[in-house]
Amino acid sequence: MAKRYSLFCLILAASLFFLPNSLIANGDPIRSPLNGGPGSLDSIAGVLGHCNPEIVVTPNCADHTITLGAFVIYLFSGQTVPQMALWTTGELAQKITVVPPGAWSWDASGTGCEPNHWNNEYVANGPFFFGPLVITGPPAICEDTNYELNIENPDGLIFNNIVWTPGGSGSIPLAIDGPGTYVLTLKDEFGCPFTDQIVIPPSPVVAPTLVGPLGICPLGDSAYVQVPQQFSHYLWENGDTLNPHLITEAGTYFVTVTNQYGCTGTKEITIPSAEVVPFDLNASAPAICPGQTDILTGPFGFTSYHWSNGPMGLTNIVTQPGTYTLTVTNNIGCTGVSSITIDLLPTPTIAITASPICPGGSSTVTATSGMPQYLWSTGQTTNPILVSAPGTISCTVTGASICPDTAQVTVIQVPAPITSIVQPPQLSCLVQQTVIDATASSTGPNFSFVWTTVGGNFVSGQNTLQPMVNAAGVYTLVITNLTTGCTSSSAVTVTSNIQLPPAPAGDPATLTCVVTNLNIGPAIPPSDPNLLANWMASAGGNIISGQNSWNPFVNQPGTYTLTVTNPTNGCTNMGSVIISQNTSLPSSLIAPPSQLTCTMNTVALN
Repeated sequence: MAKRYSLFCLILAASLFFLPNSLIANGDPIRSPLNGGPGSLDSIAGVLGHCNPEIVVTPNCADHTITLGAFVIYLFSGQTVPQMALWTTGELAQKITVVPPGAWSWDASGTGCEPNHWNNEYVANGPFFFGPLVITGPPAICEDTNYELNIENPDGLIFNNIVWTPGGSGSIPLAIDGPGTYVLTLKDEFGCPFTDQIVIPPSPVVAPTLVGPLGICPLGDSAYVQVPQQFSHYLWENGDTLNPHLITEAGTYFVTVTNQYGCTGTKEITIPSAEVVPFDLNASAPAICPGQTDILTGPFGFTSYHWSNGPMGLTNIVTQPGTYTLTVTNNIGCTGVSSITIDLLPTPTIAITASPICPGGSSTVTATSGMPQYLWSTGQTTNPILVSAPGTISCTVTGASICPDTAQVTVIQVPAPITSIVQPPQLSCLVQQTVIDATASSTGPNFSFVWTTVGGNFVSGQNTLQPMVNAAGVYTLVITNLTTGCTSSSAVTVTSNIQLPPAPAGDPATLTCVVTNLNIGPAIPPSDPNLLANWMASAGGNIISGQNSWNPFVNQPGTYTLTVTNPTNGCTNMGSVIISQNTSLPSSLIAPPSQLTCTMNTVALN
C-alpha cells in the first residue's frame, strides 16, 4: 500500500512538471509520444478519476479576444487531451473565442475526473487594455518637492510586469523627486505589452519680489503691496489670494506664490509706520498783549503745513493771544497735529493816589508799586513822584511781562490848619506847672495834635490843645488835617524862675572858756534885701538873739540851720553850720628836777 501511494505521488509530480511545457502559443497541446490516446496509465487514471479538466487561455492582443480551450490532464502520465465540451455560452466545441470581462466554464461531468480535481472555469476580471499607455505626471519638477508618475487608467485595470526606467521594477504610481525622461513598460491582465515615456523638465526658479509703499499712516489709512510678476496663485499671510494685497497698518507682510507648475516661492516685505511722532510748537514769546507780534514755528522736514488761522508755512506770525493748531503732512501723506497756546499778558490795574498840595508844599503822587516801568505825564519815570502844582497827572506802566495800562489823578491844593497858642505864665517855685492854651487853633475830629518840646516836659495832654507842662522850654504844636494831610505848627516858650536864694550859714566856730558866745552866719550877707533869713538850732544849740537875721547870737554848741526865702519866686534854700565847744582845763606836770650841787648851781624845770 505504501509503495502504491509513493508511485501515485511520483506520477502526479511528473504530470505537474510536464503540463506547462505541453502547450504551444495557440493553446494546442504539444504532441508527445504519449499523445494520441490514453495509455495504460491514463486508462488507470481515468478509471480512478485522477485527471484534471482544465481551460487553456490564449489571449489575442491584436483583436482583444481570448480563445478558451477545454482539456483533460491525466495525472499519471501528464498527458493533456483536447476535449469536446459544452460551454456555458451554449457552444459545443473544443475551443471558443470570447471577449472579456466575464466568466466561462465547460461541462466536465463526462470526463470521469473527480470533481475535486476540476479546474474547468475561467474568470476574466477586466477587459483588455486598449491603450495607448499614457504616463501622467507634473509638467515640471519643483525644487525639493516629491511627485508621483501615474498612468491614465480610468477603468482601474490591473497591470503586471511594471518596469520604470529609471526606477526599475516597481509599481504604479512611481515617486520621483527630480526632472528627467522616464520610460514605463508593463503588461495588462492578459499579458499584452505596452510602453510610454514622459519628459519632466525642471521648473523655473520661483523668486517673487514685493513692492509696497515707503510707509503707511496709522488709524484708517490703507495701501497695497503687490507681486509685480505674473503667477498662477497668490496666498498672503492672512489667507487673501488677491494681488495686489490691501493692507491697513504697518507690519511685515509675506506672500507665497505658485507658478503654472505648482512650484512655490515666498517673499516678505516690511512696511514701516509713517506715523508723525508727537511734536512741539515753539513761540518767540509765551504770552503777548493784543497787537503785539509773536512768531510760532513748527518742526522741519514735512511736505506741507497748515495753521488753524490760515498760514501754510513753517512759521506763523500772530498778533493775538489764543490757541493755534498746526497740521503737518509728511511725504507718505500722514498727518500730525499739535497745538500751542499763547497766553495773554496780564494787564495790571493801576491805581494812583495823590496827596493834596498844602500851602508852600508839594503833592506825593503814587502809582501801584511793583510795575516794571513808569512814565508820568510830567516826564518823570520814578514812583512815587512829587508835584508842586495842582492839576491832572497821568501814569502809564509798561514792561515785558505786562500789557500797558494808564491811569490818572487830579492833584488839588488845600489850606493849612490854624495854630494859635496863648503865652502861658512863668513857672516858679509857687507856680510849678501850667497849662498851655491852644484852643483858638483848628479843632475837630479831622485834626490831630502833636506837641513836642525842647527842654520842657509834659505832664499830660501832649496830644490835646491844652497840655500840662512843668518845665521851661520851647513847646511846638503841630496840627495835621487828617483829610488833606496838611500841617501847620506854632511854638511858645515857657519860662521859669525857680532859682534858689543863697543860704550862706557861715563857717564853723568853737566856744571856749574864753569865748562863751558868738555871732554865726555869713561874713557878708546876700545883697538882695528882699531875702528873708530864719535860723533854727538843733543838737543842743541855742540862739540868744537874731533868729531872723543873717548873724544870730548863740552861746551853745550845736547845729544851726539857715532857711532863706525869696519872696519874689517863693523859692527857699537852706544851709547849716556846726558850732563846737572846747572848755577842757589844761593839765600841769613837772618832771622831778636835778639836785643843786656845788657844781650844778642851776637846774631846768620841765
